[in-house]
Amino acid sequence: MIVLSRQDQNASVVMYYCNEPYYSLPGGVSVTFTCEGDGKWRSKHSDVTPTCMPVCGQPTTLISNFQRILGGREAPDNTIPWQVLVRQQVSRGGGMVIGDRWIMTAAHSLINNANPISKEEIKIYMGRTDVNTLTDSHVLAASIHIHPEYNNPKFSDFNNDIALIKLQDPITFNSSIMPICLPAEGATYVTGMMGLVSGFGDRVLRLNYVEVPVVDQETCKNALFPRANASYLTNNMICAGLPEGGKDSCSGDGGGPFALNDNGSFWAAGISSWGEGCGLPGKYGVYTRVANYIDWINKTMQENLNVQLLCLSAGECLESKIQGEVKSPQYPRPYPPSTLSQWTYGAPEGYKMQLYLTHLDIKDSVGCHEDSLMVLDDQNVLGKFCGQENSSNYPGKEPILSHGSSLTLLFRASASDPEQQQHTGFFGRYVAMATDCGEPEPLLNGGMIVLSRQDQNASVVMYYCNEPYYSLPGGVNVTFTCEGDGKWRSKHSDVTPTCMPVCGQPTTLISNFQKILGDREAPDNTIPWQVLVSLKVSKGGGMVIGDRWIMTAAQVLDIDVNPISKEQIKIYMGRTDVNTLTDSHLFAASIHIHPEYNFISSDFNNDIALIKLRDPITFNSSIMPICLPAEGATYVTGMMGLVSGFGGRASTLNYAEVPVVDQETCKNSFSPRKDASYLTNNMFCAGLPEGGKDACSGDGGGPFALNDNGSFWAAGISSWGVGCGLPGKYGVYTRVANYIDWINKTMQEN
Repeated sequence: MIVLSRQDQNASVVMYYCNEPYYSLPGGVSVTFTCEGDGKWRSKHSDVTPTCMPVCGQPTTLISNFQRILGGREAPDNTIPWQVLVRQQVSRGGGMVIGDRWIMTAAHSLINNANPISKEEIKIYMGRTDVNTLTDSHVLAASIHIHPEYNNPKFSDFNNDIALIKLQDPITFNSSIMPICLPAEGATYVTGMMGLVSGFGDRVLRLNYVEVPVVDQETCKNALFPRANASYLTNNMICAGLPEGGKDSCSGDGGGPFALNDNGSFWAAGISSWGEGCGLPGKYGVYTRVANYIDWINKTMQENLNVQLLCLSAGECLESKIQGEVKSPQYPRPYPPSTLSQWTYGAPEGYKMQLYLTHLDIKDSVGCHEDSLMVLDDQNVLGKFCGQENSSNYPGKEPILSHGSSLTLLFRASASDPEQQQHTGFFGRYVAMATDCGEPEPLLNGGMIVLSRQDQNASVVMYYCNEPYYSLPGGVNVTFTCEGDGKWRSKHSDVTPTCMPVCGQPTTLISNFQKILGDREAPDNTIPWQVLVSLKVSKGGGMVIGDRWIMTAAQVLDIDVNPISKEQIKIYMGRTDVNTLTDSHLFAASIHIHPEYNFISSDFNNDIALIKLRDPITFNSSIMPICLPAEGATYVTGMMGLVSGFGGRASTLNYAEVPVVDQETCKNSFSPRKDASYLTNNMFCAGLPEGGKDACSGDGGGPFALNDNGSFWAAGISSWGVGCGLPGKYGVYTRVANYIDWINKTMQEN
């Protein structure tokens, strides 16, 4: 594009041009676009950016004198830029470029042991005339399309010897790679007209070529021996060669081009197919008559089209265009009686077909059982129509959209008097619409990066979580691709991943454990699971175990041997200073006290409760959950744990390190001995024999945390004891590992 005039507002002018001589604009002239007053770029006739079309059949270097394949004469570089070498495991053949993703060749070149080869077995080489440099790099096949009526199990019947190969990636044309033209409508094969045959043969090291004339069909039939071979020469073939022989395509050239020249442009008249020997006197080469297959070639390429984009200069893009018109026989004249017609239109995976019926005038009947137009999608009926506008079986003005990538129309007309039948039938337009996956689902507590934004499907996004507070399962980021069925999928799932809270890993670590008794303060963000549970007449501790869940002691939620209501609770978290901590609070949605906790008795067995919050928490450095005990968690005597709380009259969060005490030592410390009967296997003890470090009044419900490989887990809940930090006495904690099933069940049910 060249800017011819740049204005400050509208009226700027640009000129589009193509990379000549390999591409040209329709009509062969450059096109100017002007920025108009409505904010759109327009030429005189359109607001759609033009398309550069490949120039076919016009090599940048011309052959001055045709030479012969037999004899090994070499083709100069860039003189036959459509020639390709098609190689499979056991043989090789020729072919020709006919589009930026399409190669045309002989069907027999893609057969091995009477079976079609797979696309993985093919390598295609182009752009060089020297085999040594030609084979340095190759392109791969995306699909193979052998003519459906090719049937040659004994390698003797070469009727319909034509095939197309679709490439995985498009070609950018240049002087060494250009397409050959396809035959124009009504193309003729004039006897004696000289054509160009080319190929790499079986053992030659360079591309060879020769000029041979078209031979009339009768002469060619008479040359075949025995005469039975003449029956194989059909009207889908042409012959070319010299009666004296010596110039011909040969073994390894099959699938290559026989090119005729029309006003300076070469067109693909034939495909090297078969013959008797190579260049024998009185024998001729036989070629597939390409002009007979133009409809099949166009249909195959249309049905396997890679939809491209036409982009408006204003930045808008339109999908182009698997599209066309469909109409009833003889439309707009009345359709003939006793008619059955079918049309099927397809698009690549990732697209849907949309049908607009702009006119419908079909003889009306109950249930459209006489004349009708039926629209189907993979055998599913999308609609059956007849009548005229305002009749009950009229399709309406909304387009019909397929569920898959194909759409079939079936038109049926019953037998009737042609003079009485005046209905004109139908007219419609179809177009392929790219599947739209829509925007990917947002990720709670995470985000998304667009790795690849395609114009249709195949966009790729990567999900991530807000670390270090959340992580994806497995700890790795996950990519999702917009697939052909309109869904975002990773390799294993189409469900958006979930960011899981990271537990027990504070962003700031306590370097040296201090003591609760003695009012030593906890630094910010070192115990982010700690909460303060406040009631009207008392307070206690608790810990965050999920984004809506607090774990505490049942006794904290007990007033005068009765459980409190959720309205009586305020929960504070996220600060270590009580003055700022109590600036805002969270509310309880429900309270869940262990069903076997006994408010009336004075024992503390099953002293555990959960509080569900009304609103979820978003975790950050000051609020993070503590891990729950893993299956088989053990409480090792002497293992140091972290006790924390806002107990007594402390104005800041305090903490201390105390070791786990074995059960027998703890029992023996009680006096009178009857107190020892309250110590059950649902409890454990922690503390120092000399005392001085312990949880105390107001710390009940708070955490006793053990550390396993850098993650703190909730080993205990501060429950009861004899005094606070007395010598020879220990704090007693609810053994959380015994309640994992109840905790999970309660959270699951709520």
